Amino acid sequence: MAALPQTSFDNEVKTTIARGIEYFHSLNSRGGYVYHYSLDGKRKWGEDIADSLTIEIQPPGTPAVGLTFLTAFNVTNETKYLEYAEETALCLVNAQNEFGGWDHTYTFESSKNKKRVSFDDNQTQSVIRFLIEIAKKVKNPDIEKGLLKSLQLLLNSQFENGAWPHYYPKQNNYHDLATFNDATINTIIQVLIAAYKVYEKPEILESIIRGGEYIILSQGPENQKGWAQQYDENNEPAWARSFEPPSYNSKVTVANINTLIEVFLITKDERFLKPIPDAFDWLEKIKMESGKYPRFLEIGTNKPLYYDRGRVKVNSLSELSLERRAVYGYEINLDTEIDTISQKYKAVIDLGVEEFQKQNQNKYLTEKQKSKLLKKTKSIVSEQDSLGRWITSNDKFRDKESGQKWNGEYLYEDRISSEVFNKNIRILSNYLLVNKN
Repeated sequence: MAALPQTSFDNEVKTTIARGIEYFHSLNSRGGYVYHYSLDGKRKWGEDIADSLTIEIQPPGTPAVGLTFLTAFNVTNETKYLEYAEETALCLVNAQNEFGGWDHTYTFESSKNKKRVSFDDNQTQSVIRFLIEIAKKVKNPDIEKGLLKSLQLLLNSQFENGAWPHYYPKQNNYHDLATFNDATINTIIQVLIAAYKVYEKPEILESIIRGGEYIILSQGPENQKGWAQQYDENNEPAWARSFEPPSYNSKVTVANINTLIEVFLITKDERFLKPIPDAFDWLEKIKMESGKYPRFLEIGTNKPLYYDRGRVKVNSLSELSLERRAVYGYEINLDTEIDTISQKYKAVIDLGVEEFQKQNQNKYLTEKQKSKLLKKTKSIVSEQDSLGRWITSNDKFRDKESGQKWNGEYLYEDRISSEVFNKNIRILSNYLLVNKN
């Protein structure tokens, strides 16, 4: 298909990218980033208030910003963006701990950084994925050493049954359990697949296969062909936090279906596809009249479960505390994700691995999609201010120190968001990529 019309607008997009990156880079702390900044750049927030020496590892923090710089370089070939990405990678390598991974945050010049690896919320995984990508572009021995150390961590931390814990090494609590919650195992397998495509090491492929085999092993019984968030040493659904009961989980099930497809694509082993039809059937069966899906389903009955902190069971969403209702999804919209993965599964079955991968690599936008991309690109360009900022007006947030109990009140303030920056630069880069092709 033809590219979007080539006009002087392309140059305007490049200028917008340049301004946005220069401004956002000015906010860095030794190459690292947090989630939000005040308009003067003096106050910073991660999940809570952050000081000037603390960076966020979890996306949309440091590794996500580094990947955004790299994305812009790949499209524009502006070497400064690559330099910024390399700076971010070196920051992360410097923050790498003795085990080869990362925690949620890292504070420079501090002895209080926790001696653990967090696989929660794509934290360590997102760093490794970024290091894999930048190592393709720069030959830096420190980055390569850090990358190889982190890949060995993934092999070292895998359980004998093929699963991974929430944290590593052992914490003597629920973090030691086999964990699908927040896509822990799923994102680890994704990273290993990306690493295998680069290094083609048999031990990495073996780890991927064992991870896929654990997904098969942990699928629920005949009337509940989904998966739980966490499993104990007997491979039974287990308690995690006090509001996360042993149960089967709709969101986890969707993620596991997708991971099984990805494992099949790299191994061509059809046993990884066999659990999928029953999982789709179960998701259809548990859908609520509202169109949403309960997050937690009672073992044996498929009834929705609602637990507040302290393992307090209530009967409905409305009976939960304000704090839980405001920040945790007990009833969730999954139709778009399920439809996307269902189409992917059908395409893999119909086309076979080679043809599916070929079509996926050479995927073109429809005219309708191009029109939507152009409209969104124009909007992003127009919303940037003269300093290169995208300001989130009246941003709603909980302004509290780490460890403080939230009082249920929100503050509102104009702020700069890493998530918005990452999203906007990637959309602008995609626009240029579509035009280039």
